[in-house]
Amino acid sequence: MRPLRIFIIDESKANIALIAMALNKQSYECEVTSETNTNLALVRLMEMSRTNAHSLPDVILLGKLSEELNAVAVLCYLNTANITERSAVVVICGYTDYNERSLYLDNGAAHVIPWRFDCRELEMGLSIFEEYALDTAR
Repeated sequence: MRPLRIFIIDESKANIALIAMALNKQSYECEVTSETNTNLALVRLMEMSRTNAHSLPDVILLGKLSEELNAVAVLCYLNTANITERSAVVVICGYTDYNERSLYLDNGAAHVIPWRFDCRELEMGLSIFEEYALDTAR
């Protein structure tokens, strides 16, 4: 069974560590990679898409991003580059931004997970990938 490949984009290494820890507590097996620089993350994804689209991650998690490239801009970019055809993009955000979830969903996000830095809450939100993991196992 192939593990679910997850790529985290978040400018905070601490957030990435918390998200990775929450993913490791899930019932599905996953392989996690990450990038703190949004521009470098997009370059990596474009390179994967160009050289071998099957190497794209199953899920791209967008966390806290830099000021100049917010989640909507990244979603639009990923849609334009057709990366969202192969990878589900999920936005993890605070409750203030969660009120804008329809904006994220309208711009290509598969899911929006609210997170107030409560690890249990994050673990519950990340359980949605159990279905993705079953699909990749087939």
